[in-house]
Amino acid sequence: MSLDLAVYAYEPSAFTGLERAMAEMVSWWTKSKWAHIGGMLGDSYYEADFFAGVRRLEAVPRGGELVFSMRAPSHVAAWLDRQLGKPYDLLALAGFVLDETEPGRSARGKWICSELWAAVLRKSHYPVLNGRPAWRINPEELVQALRG
Repeated sequence: MSLDLAVYAYEPSAFTGLERAMAEMVSWWTKSKWAHIGGMLGDSYYEADFFAGVRRLEAVPRGGELVFSMRAPSHVAAWLDRQLGKPYDLLALAGFVLDETEPGRSARGKWICSELWAAVLRKSHYPVLNGRPAWRINPEELVQALRG
């Protein structure tokens, strides 16, 4: 069995208040148009939110641009559900990366948005950026890789 998977990218203008300030920082830091990545898997939208951490919503938030879609194995939804509630990794976002291995990063239980979706795509058997560690992929790089 497989599920529809769709990846959305967001510009800073999609946000308000403190989230907008964070999005502007991400966009500036990565020299990117994009500040956030989220996606649908089946009937649920998942994202690593700046303040709420990994969460599931019932619908795609406004302001996103669809950048990629495919079919994904159903086991990916169970994996994503196990990530729910894990915090956003602000230190990784700031570039203060302490552990250079993907297993070590995910074992710490924190995610940035593009890292989460790069991991989802890999678990869906879609190669992203030639095996580069997911935590090293920013929103711009992920969008460019998906648009090919």
